Amino acid sequence: AESVEFRFVEQISGLSKGNLSSHMSKLEAAGLIAISKSFRGKHPLTTLRITPLGRQSLSAYRVQLEKLVSNIPQTPPAD
Repeated sequence: AESVEFRFVEQISGLSKGNLSSHMSKLEAAGLIAISKSFRGKHPLTTLRITPLGRQSLSAYRVQLEKLVSNIPQTPPAD
């Protein structure tokens, strides 16, 4: 997605509003996401967008995870 609403991320992550807000502020300070605030009618709307640096960082993180998982020995099936 190009952007997502804060409420969507809150629902799928299971984090509280305060906890998610804290994480989002840190990601924004690191330049990994952009946060925009507006209104939909009379209701506040917070939208999150991953930045190019965020996409690069996410890609590098996935590569690291793949390497880590590929080095875990597979255990033989239990009899």
